[in-house]
Order: sequence, then C-alpha cells, then structure tokens
Amino acid sequence: MKWTDFDDFARKYDSSVNPDNWAMRAKHWTFLENIGYSVKRGLIDADMAYYELAGFYVLWMWDKFGPVITQYRKTINIPEWFINFEYLAKELHKQHPIEIREVYGEYRPK
Repeated sequence: MKWTDFDDFARKYDSSVNPDNWAMRAKHWTFLENIGYSVKRGLIDADMAYYELAGFYVLWMWDKFGPVITQYRKTINIPEWFINFEYLAKELHKQHPIEIREVYGEYRPK
C-alpha cells in the first residue's frame, strides 16, 4: 500500500472504494486497539505486549497508519477512534525507541 497524502489514501483504500482492504486493516487495527486497552488498564504489561506481539509490528503499523487514523478521526468526527492502538504504540515506543523504515521488517535502534 502506497499513498502520497490522506486524500490519495482515501481514493485508493477507503472502505467505500476498497472494502476488502478495509476489512483486512480493520482486523489488525481492532486487535491492536484491544491490546492497547488492556495495557492502558494494566491488564497486560507493556513490555510483555512488546515481546509477545512482536512489538516492532505494532510500531510499524502505527508509523504507517497513524497519520491516516488521525485524519479519519477529524473526518468522521470520532476523536477516540483507535485511541488505544495509538496509546499502545506510544507506550511501546517509549520502552523500545526504534526508527521505522518503509520496508517492513527493517529497523534500526535509536
């Protein structure tokens, strides 16, 4: 998936034009939203979440889709949309600051 800005993303991947892609993303985002909620509530330790969930995956997903999610919050007027996914990514990044590169699976510790 590649896009230049939010409008380009929406033209290519919005649920109204690409429902299969949306379903795939929503499955991942919702899973991470639920894990983020559990970390926020103290039900799961953030460090455990990082190692059990391949934390790089969480950080990569937020790095790639966070700006899109943030813009959708404004567009659909739901400020809390996937807020726990964001929380999870920020908590994991505090403990494991890495620089994400566009190529999945490639990272460098800061």
